[in-house]
Amino acid sequence: MKKYLIYTILCLFFLSSCGVSEPVFLASDNLEFKSVKDSIFNFSIDTYIYNPARLTYRLKELNFEVQYEKEKIGYGKLIHPVKIIAKDTMVLPMECSMNLDRLQEKHKELLRNQNANFILEGTAVAVHPLKTSSKDISLNLDYDVKKIIADNMFNNSVTVEQIGIEKLNPFSRNGLTKSALLLNIELQNRQHFDFQIEQIEISLRSQETNKIALKGFMNTPINVNSLESIKIPVEVESNNFNVLQDMGRFILGKGAIKYIGTGYVTIRIQEYQFEIPVQKTFNIEAKLFGNTGSKIRIPLLQNNK
Repeated sequence: MKKYLIYTILCLFFLSSCGVSEPVFLASDNLEFKSVKDSIFNFSIDTYIYNPARLTYRLKELNFEVQYEKEKIGYGKLIHPVKIIAKDTMVLPMECSMNLDRLQEKHKELLRNQNANFILEGTAVAVHPLKTSSKDISLNLDYDVKKIIADNMFNNSVTVEQIGIEKLNPFSRNGLTKSALLLNIELQNRQHFDFQIEQIEISLRSQETNKIALKGFMNTPINVNSLESIKIPVEVESNNFNVLQDMGRFILGKGAIKYIGTGYVTIRIQEYQFEIPVQKTFNIEAKLFGNTGSKIRIPLLQNNK
């Protein structure tokens, strides 16, 4: 027993004196928006790391600042202690907070870039068999911010379930080429905070013909409460010639047509405004022509493109 204890102490001394390989960052996933309170935006994220060392220890604490372009825009911490197993991959559950005013300042810059580089700088506290030690850490994370925001706020969290045609005036208002429609879009807010939609700009492009069939605009502010569904009226204009190119498939029963919906949604969270790009793939299965008030079922495809 005494020999084993001496051996353990010597091994720990050898490892500490020669240096232990630091964990390697692999990826991050499961970013989830949590709440907004007092102008602070909170979210959680899982970070995957690999421990190349032969030493198993417990990561007790991890506190850090979130920096972008050498400026602090938020802070975060490890949610609970994690056992870092030798030669294995672990998940670090972390929660982060960002100031909405700082996020608003950087919002457009973040959306312009395909990937944004964030740096997490702070201190980690590890518990070894014989001692507790702290170490400064610096971690680089690259994110496609545009996709993350769109997926969390709209592509995943808000679904388009049905479009009801309230007004159908084919070949009358704007001659043979245009028709005026009023669409009711049903949105479900899956977030745990309220926001306001101030403006929507959207177009539907046929994936088969690559031509725009519908495009519309809405600029009437609408409140969206947490975990509730609402219907938003959007005035759209159809390009009848482009729509007619797809009608043959509907009439002949050749199946659904895929449409790519693209545009922007301007939202306001508390007093802070954000313009969010949106891209969703729709599968239109019902016929477009029908009586005024008819419903068009548009289920959201699982795979967005």
